[in-house]
Amino acid sequence: LVSHTTGNSMAWQTGGMGIVEGNFQGLQSSWINITRGKCDGVQWGAFNQAGSGHGVALGLVNVATDMRGVQIGFVNVTETMHGLQVGLANMIQKGEHPFLPIVNWSR
Repeated sequence: LVSHTTGNSMAWQTGGMGIVEGNFQGLQSSWINITRGKCDGVQWGAFNQAGSGHGVALGLVNVATDMRGVQIGFVNVTETMHGLQVGLANMIQKGEHPFLPIVNWSR
């Protein structure tokens, strides 16, 4: 089951796959979570992707263009970060430490 929102969304989105074309505020808890705009809150799933993440991403793979908060997963990837990554592979492309295993951070 796919939960797809073409605009902005608030509250809780769940299903097999959750997609928000605009901004999202709240909890996304699907196997695959995708927010094309800004995600304020929590993404919890196997794969999480946000244009801009503010909050927490918990999953096997977490991807964001800009992350402000915490990413916890096996693989964490972001272009810019203001916060902490915890996982096996942590990449902050424009960070002080572009790649670190276990823990990575940037201000």
